[in-house]
Amino acid sequence: MNSLLTAKEVAGQLKVSQNTIYELALAGKLPAIKVGARGGRYRFRQEDVDSYLKASQLAPRLPDPPRKERVGVRRGNDGYAFMRAGGWKG
Repeated sequence: MNSLLTAKEVAGQLKVSQNTIYELALAGKLPAIKVGARGGRYRFRQEDVDSYLKASQLAPRLPDPPRKERVGVRRGNDGYAFMRAGGWKG
């Protein structure tokens, strides 16, 4: 049987608090083994920690869609002028 990790060891691996590890275990997001009577202690298998990390990875970010050409309007002495990407045109 593989060795079991304590909440403190798992928290160190994930760089979170021990409370976060307990919350994940109680929510069923990180499988835990309860050891001992009267409340006992939680222990975690490394495989379960690795599976949790893999399942928690975010999808790669998609590239931003191309931006539309911006158009501006200003009022001059002789009426309105429209700006396109190349600059103001009268």
